[in-house]
Amino acid sequence: MSTQKQRKKKVQDPNNVIVKFIPTAGVPLTKITKFQIKKEWTIGQLSTWWRSKLKLDENQSLLFYIQQSFSPSLDETVENLYNCFQAGNILSISYALSVTWG
Repeated sequence: MSTQKQRKKKVQDPNNVIVKFIPTAGVPLTKITKFQIKKEWTIGQLSTWWRSKLKLDENQSLLFYIQQSFSPSLDETVENLYNCFQAGNILSISYALSVTWG
């Protein structure tokens, strides 16, 4: 009898949403691209957190884009963006070090 290892699926916290980070050309990459992020975080808070994950210098720009078309304001909440732009229960956010779209 063979046994199969099953991955334990992380239970999603109802106070979080899943955010997928999509790199543009020339940006640092991460092995993990999907994270559970607190709904009440602003884009400014998300930017600070993501900047630390990418190990960016303080003087480097970091821009987020929704649907590869617009950059949300720093006071916009993750929850609001998720409610408006999620697909398949995932909010996809592209990130860049320079102006790419919009």
